[in-house]
Amino acid sequence: VLQEGPPSSQALSVWQAAINSPNALPTSSVALAQVFAAQGDGVMLRLRKHVEADGFHLDEQIDRNTGEQMSAEDLTWSYAETLNAMYYRDQYLNAAAGKTRVPK
Repeated sequence: VLQEGPPSSQALSVWQAAINSPNALPTSSVALAQVFAAQGDGVMLRLRKHVEADGFHLDEQIDRNTGEQMSAEDLTWSYAETLNAMYYRDQYLNAAAGKTRVPK
């Protein structure tokens, strides 16, 4: 968003529904990037809540009704995606602070 600008109005509507926002999403790249970063932080905090009691082990899935981890234990893909999210969050924060560009 910081490099390419905001998505189309149709895509913004889809994102608005996906994050259950009662208000229209901002069209400013900086403001929209802040919204997306905050949503990502929410997901990461929620993930932490579910895995902390298990010593931060990441299973394949989290049961939507109980919040319990289930399926394949210590799935490498789960760790890789969490590390990717942390990496891109750091890249966004650096770009927002004017330290570096966000990679494509």
